[in-house]
Amino acid sequence: MTKKSEFKSRVEEHSFLQKIINDNKQNKVYIKFTTDKSFVNHRNRVTKDMPKELVDNLDFGNAISLYVSFPKRKYVRFVLLNNGNLLMLGIPKGFELLDYKFEELMTKEKKSFLSTSYKSFKLFDEKGKMLN
Repeated sequence: MTKKSEFKSRVEEHSFLQKIINDNKQNKVYIKFTTDKSFVNHRNRVTKDMPKELVDNLDFGNAISLYVSFPKRKYVRFVLLNNGNLLMLGIPKGFELLDYKFEELMTKEKKSFLSTSYKSFKLFDEKGKMLN
């Protein structure tokens, strides 16, 4: 089995991720591939905004970087860790995920001159239970 098909099957077998994707017919998943890897933390660009205790406790080896597109052009980036936990990164304003409200999901607000971005850094287990 190639790395690409291994990553694809891990995404297809993750029950919480499937629940997210199947919640709406318009939801789609996009897996990022770079040669034989999916998650690349080049120059710590992905982890630089994360809380240090989270970065120190997570193993990003063999992780899968993916995006889920939602209706109204909303995209959310996730990292599927090798242990089956799912880490949510940036979220759009007002975003809700199944039974979780925006206020529960958003942990960091970053304002710039013209826009505001929202970071989540919430970790979910295979069943969808929020772990942090």
